[in-house]
Amino acid sequence: MTSPKLSDWEVERIKYHYDSSLVETEMAQIIDSTNQTPDETFLEIMKLVKN
Repeated sequence: MTSPKLSDWEVERIKYHYDSSLVETEMAQIIDSTNQTPDETFLEIMKLVKN
């Protein structure tokens, strides 16, 4: 299974969020879902929400 290619806009939007430190707040949690199925990512999110 291959991932869809990100558009230029999507790539720039991701860079913007990292560069603007929006992901470095107390409420932010980075989840690297590179090697996860959608179900695995969902379960990880649910663990964070329950804590």
